[in-house]
Amino acid sequence: MVRLALLMLCTLLAAPEGHAAGGSFTAAVDRRELYQNEHVVFTLSLADSDTRLRAEGVAPNIDLTLLTGLFELGVPRSDFRFNIARAERRSTSELTVELFPRRSGNLIIPAFTVDGLSTQPIALKVLPLPADAGPEVFTRSGITRRTLYVGEQTQLYLDLYYRTSLKTAEFGAGLETEPLQIEAHALPVAERSEDVGGLEYSVTRSAWAVSPQSDAPVTFHLPALWIETRAGKKWRLPAEVQRLTVRPLPADVPAGTLAARPLLAQTAFETAVAGRIVPWQITLQAAAGLNTLPEQLPFAPAPGDFKLYFDPPERRLETRADGGVDSIAVYSGYLMPLTAGAFTAPALELPYYDAERGTVELAVLPGQALQVAAGESPAPETTVSIPETPAPVPSAAGNGIAALTVWQSAAAIFLLAWLITLGLWWRRPEGRRLRRGETASGPDSAGHPLKQKLLAALGGARTLEQGLREWERHYGADQELRAAVRAVQHLCYQPSSAVDETEIRKLVARAISGARDRRPVDDSSPDDWSPQVFRPVKRQ
Repeated sequence: MVRLALLMLCTLLAAPEGHAAGGSFTAAVDRRELYQNEHVVFTLSLADSDTRLRAEGVAPNIDLTLLTGLFELGVPRSDFRFNIARAERRSTSELTVELFPRRSGNLIIPAFTVDGLSTQPIALKVLPLPADAGPEVFTRSGITRRTLYVGEQTQLYLDLYYRTSLKTAEFGAGLETEPLQIEAHALPVAERSEDVGGLEYSVTRSAWAVSPQSDAPVTFHLPALWIETRAGKKWRLPAEVQRLTVRPLPADVPAGTLAARPLLAQTAFETAVAGRIVPWQITLQAAAGLNTLPEQLPFAPAPGDFKLYFDPPERRLETRADGGVDSIAVYSGYLMPLTAGAFTAPALELPYYDAERGTVELAVLPGQALQVAAGESPAPETTVSIPETPAPVPSAAGNGIAALTVWQSAAAIFLLAWLITLGLWWRRPEGRRLRRGETASGPDSAGHPLKQKLLAALGGARTLEQGLREWERHYGADQELRAAVRAVQHLCYQPSSAVDETEIRKLVARAISGARDRRPVDDSSPDDWSPQVFRPVKRQ
């Protein structure tokens, strides 16, 4: 008896997992006849079983690759339901996926098997589009140039054509590349109209600026598009593939050389005065990767007649009329002539690889002529001197007593003055905060003297950056004051033997003198962080 019970238990344990007597496994589609640009919804349903249908994840039991020869597949979705109130079909597991025919004709959805249960094959009739009918929605993809050198840049695009009102149009995933080491930047979406076969289509272009980082061939997997029209029709336009051939730069080309010919432009100089800064802006444009543009311009060492300061560049992408993409870097800086006379600003020579000639060339930005007028001598720095107290004249008699009396009187006077000063300070807010154990909130007392002068001129700010921002908000931009702040920051936080502290001291003196003469500007605009500047954004 015991052996029989053990045998029955082993039989139950060895039975296929999830199989139940009376279980059913079926397949269904929402329609059996469709046009080639349409799709069907395919559903697998397993009832009265503990098994759940899985096409993805760990241990999938449905192999959807059986369909990929005839169909493009959407994203599979699983659902499981259990109802204890029913005697039959208490549990139901369903798997649903959209099927998009790859061709017209009679197509067969094969049978699927789970836990010993199998579905029936399903026949579909896919009709070709009429010869005189254009599709309501379709896509075209491409790449502007299919052969690049390492570091060059081109545009990859995906155009959506439609002649019906769309409710939604979304990517099913992001752009994927092989290999992964490639620079890709999404460009702004562009809209246009185009005639295709006598039909007017609206076209939405999604594009990327791409630049290879190695000489390996590149494959781009553009994402699939999910479309739903206002009339309720749904399409999934399948993913497309574009390929790019990449050539390496010659071995003798120095590292960091641009892979495309750059265009250089500069702003004209304003009236120059010795000792005063002159704004200077240089623009670099090239069909190269955005991150390959230099962080600093390769100027030759500045002569003794000039000082040069340049901020890090502001970078952006720009699409040309021919479909190409250029990277643009704008370098904003200042030139400060030190003496009067006629001079020529430093020229800029930027090396690049010329693919047509197969050589390294130089893009030259010639130096501008500059007439510098004599500047005003900076006002001498104010110094405070403490006069020496004349020594007492000794008398003929009682020299020791007279000297002691004078010393005691002077000490009493200084002690009284110190006590009065301490009492007045103790009554000020700083003294009250100190009595309560708080920390004073004034600017730092430590630091370079030039930094302290600028902090005082900027209204007692805690930092130079904060003081400059608040000052310009009330008085407007002042290039000379900004240059003085940048020069002092460079002096304090990036000390170098090449920095001329004497010139920076003169620059600070002129900036402070000019700042005192400025009048406040209209400050009616709200603060950047005030509630008034926040507005709700209407989403399209």
